[in-house]
Amino acid sequence: MAPSRAYMGHGDIEEQEGMEKIMKEHKIDIVISIVGGEAILHQLSLVNAIKSVGTIKRFLPSEFGHDVDRTDPVEPGLSMYNEKRRVRRLVEESAYFVAGSDIGKLTMKTINDTRTINKIVHFRPKANYLNINELACLWEKKIKRTLPRRIIYESDLLKAASENIIPQSIVASFTHDIFFRGCQMFSVSGTKDVDIGDLYPDECFRTMDECFDEFLMMLKEKPVDRG
Repeated sequence: MAPSRAYMGHGDIEEQEGMEKIMKEHKIDIVISIVGGEAILHQLSLVNAIKSVGTIKRFLPSEFGHDVDRTDPVEPGLSMYNEKRRVRRLVEESAYFVAGSDIGKLTMKTINDTRTINKIVHFRPKANYLNINELACLWEKKIKRTLPRRIIYESDLLKAASENIIPQSIVASFTHDIFFRGCQMFSVSGTKDVDIGDLYPDECFRTMDECFDEFLMMLKEKPVDRG
């Protein structure tokens, strides 16, 4: 097995000169950003450092989620997406751009795949295309009991979002965007989009069924607090 060329060090992402020094000293050619929350805009300094160094072959910004240009959530989720859009616009001014989802092994495969250069990579396994009722039914089969049903109206989610309680309001904002505005309902086509399943048709994705099995096992192993 070839020795790892990954470098792990300490630095301040907001300090452009420091980032440039690290990239030059260690001859870094691939950068993957996983910052989130309040640090999203810190990537602007990182991108400028990458441009200044001029030797970075691939950069993956922290967009492990929805395609931010195809979604339009209410606040406070909109503010987070606007920050990600600012980073994307700056990245698009340079040579390489890849956005993907947090699937480790396939994200690493895209790094050396020329088919993903300047592309938005979508991770949408067909086996995991489920609505809330289907998810609930799947979980009920695992726990062998029926869950009570409560209807959540659009007004409920909008009210929760408007309360601006973090992170609950952000979750309400994104949930509204998914299930009421249908932000995930689009076909992957065009010159800037590629589906991970088309790139690697022989790769297996973890299903929600398998994820629920793992989660149920964790619940069974968790010690019970009897006070």
